[in-house]
Amino acid sequence: ADFELRPSTVRLVDINALGRRAPNSEDRGWVGILSLMHEARQGDKGRAVRRGREWSDKLAPRHPEVASWMLREVALARLSEGEVEGAVADCRDALRLARVGTEARAQPMSTAEVNAATTLSAALIYAERLDEAANFCVEIAGRCRQAGLARGEGAMLANAAIARLYLGDRAESAELAASCRAV
Repeated sequence: ADFELRPSTVRLVDINALGRRAPNSEDRGWVGILSLMHEARQGDKGRAVRRGREWSDKLAPRHPEVASWMLREVALARLSEGEVEGAVADCRDALRLARVGTEARAQPMSTAEVNAATTLSAALIYAERLDEAANFCVEIAGRCRQAGLARGEGAMLANAAIARLYLGDRAESAELAASCRAV
């Protein structure tokens, strides 16, 4: 929570100490995400992107969902720097990895998949690929509904409404926003 609310209070030395105590590669991967978040928010975003891609590639074979979360952070760093197409590509990779992890556990959908999809939908909107974004959001909102993931459904409906509004389709945007409020 401090990364989001008070990022300047989180010290890299504390993250590194946590990493040394991590008992396995998956937990070290989660700590790596914290380190990446720290770098992206307080350090060199370019370095965060490079490190995040490298670490994600190493984690993907054994821990695809952790790698997915890491790529999502890479995409967010790219978006903050205006690298929209790179962010779209990172989000697509994150979504693919999240789905690998979800399928391995025989789940209908995972939080990693919802977060990757939410970030991808935003990146598509920033890239002005509005039809693609709206259609993707509606599809994922339906999957979230079936999986009982209301937060994901609401986020997807909200982003679909935004895309439709930017396209000038006020009526469809209003319907999507009303559906979002109903979630």
